Amino acid sequence: TDMADAWAEFTRLGFEGWLVDDDEALIHLLQRLSESSSSATGVASTGIIGVSQQLTLSALEGLLAEQEGSLGVSRHSARSAYVRYLLLRGLSNLICADVLPFADLRQLKLARHGRLLLQCRQFLLPELRDSGFREALERTSSASSGEEALHLDRSLALACKEAGRCDAGGHVMIFAQAARQAMRWSGKVLRSRAPPFRVRYRDEPGQDSGGVYRDFLDTVADELMSPQLPVLIPSPNQVADIGENRETYLLSPSLKTAAGTPGRRMLLFLGQLMGTCLRRGDVLPLCLSKVVWKGLLGEQLDLKDLESFDLASAESCRHIQQLASNKDEFAEAFHELYFTARDSAGQEHELIERGRDLRVSPEKAEEYVRLTVEMRLGEAKRQLALVRAGIASVVPLEVMALWTWRCLEERITGIALISVDLLQKYAKYEGISPEAPEVGFLWQTLREMSQEDLRRFLHFVWGRNRLPQDGHPKWGEGFKIVRQATADDRWLPTAHTCFFQLDLPAYTTEEACKERILFAIRNCLHLGIA
Repeated sequence: TDMADAWAEFTRLGFEGWLVDDDEALIHLLQRLSESSSSATGVASTGIIGVSQQLTLSALEGLLAEQEGSLGVSRHSARSAYVRYLLLRGLSNLICADVLPFADLRQLKLARHGRLLLQCRQFLLPELRDSGFREALERTSSASSGEEALHLDRSLALACKEAGRCDAGGHVMIFAQAARQAMRWSGKVLRSRAPPFRVRYRDEPGQDSGGVYRDFLDTVADELMSPQLPVLIPSPNQVADIGENRETYLLSPSLKTAAGTPGRRMLLFLGQLMGTCLRRGDVLPLCLSKVVWKGLLGEQLDLKDLESFDLASAESCRHIQQLASNKDEFAEAFHELYFTARDSAGQEHELIERGRDLRVSPEKAEEYVRLTVEMRLGEAKRQLALVRAGIASVVPLEVMALWTWRCLEERITGIALISVDLLQKYAKYEGISPEAPEVGFLWQTLREMSQEDLRRFLHFVWGRNRLPQDGHPKWGEGFKIVRQATADDRWLPTAHTCFFQLDLPAYTTEEACKERILFAIRNCLHLGIA
């Protein structure tokens, strides 16, 4: 019958070939659409009825065309993606009506329906996943005037870096100086509706109208991912230059966390900065392993998560499992294997009592692998708990209960890759035509830049290293491009970071434009006017 044929076609389009990664890509697209709509209207979605509930097939076709194949959904037809969207919308509606009214978002793991809800959070529409987020922030915000200030000395941090030292005592690096000063603040400071604090650098004239604050966030992110601070360490994949996610960092499992230690102070402050980013939409451009983000959300981890930051260890565990069925081969390969394992900081752990004295037999191989994976995935649980406590002092943790780790990461760190198309989308022109030759030279120069130089350019004009999400209110009035008066090929561009503004000279050739812009961004060491 026609009805049976239609249903068969619907199920084919909605199920055939769809993977979890494809669903996450589709949800990510809807998230961008939802945020863009909220920004444009000034009205935040407060429940499941929101922009994606009104999505039509033609609107989705337009969205997919804008992505130019960059998302996982591009391998599906627009009709297939729309049917999948309808299925996801139905799931979200069902959960909204029949599950959420009976769920305590603070204790989802304690109830069976709560645990099932956590298992399907990556399939939830953004309106449902973010329901109550803005209301919770408003409910917990304070009327603090934002009068607190950090008084920082960049020369101390520079001396530590030049000497190749690690600031284990938490005294001299910018992040460490800030963490010490923030200890004295009331808990209300970082929950302020106003900018939470101002930043002052010794012997620098910058006035903090926002640019210096953003520069501070970029600076502390750079410091945290350097040998000068003991908070983060490069992942084993980064150290060995193997596997995926080679650029990521982990919380150091060797960092002391007892009361009164510098490590405890810095971890709490790191969490507070993350919470501030969640509350205000600021960007802290850290490059952390997904096990950190998953750990902050309490997601369940497995061997594939170990592989994401330590491929060699994961493959070793698989090799042990494979050879366990052959006693001779196992004995030859692992005759010196004991019930111990090293964490990412190189510290040895006994997996069972007297583990250093007990060899691993083929019969105990599965137990050894289970204990090793368990230890490695929880190696920084004490450190992670302190970061989480820092976040909780600024943002109610229940607002993140239905988020995925990717959602949490992007809300804190921004978009990792700088898209020139996205930047150009928010360009505004003052006193200069978008068709002016020098404007064309600018965009061509940016398109030819490496990601490293794009980050330098963004820092030069805005005090950031990453872009906010498309549609996020942090875009404000956009990227202002202004004609620089009485300037020619000899002049360098100038910038005003607090206004996200570039004063562009009237360059006559693309070569002159490229040369001057690269010189400016590569030699701007700190923000004098911000």
